[in-house]
Amino acid sequence: MGTITISLNDDVEKKLRSIVRRLYGSSKGGMSRVIESASNYFAILDKSTDYEKQYLKLLGRGMW
Repeated sequence: MGTITISLNDDVEKKLRSIVRRLYGSSKGGMSRVIESASNYFAILDKSTDYEKQYLKLLGRGMW
């Protein structure tokens, strides 16, 4: 298992923590599960030729 350290703006962090609380409560590892799920979602998109365009489009909309 690897460790990744990231920086998020305050608004994105609040949204992410809210999602984690809704899905997993205060259980240990909830943040990792949400991040893993999102990574797996994008891995599925990777199989399409438009993956990068879709990802950048989502980023531009502030969805991720």
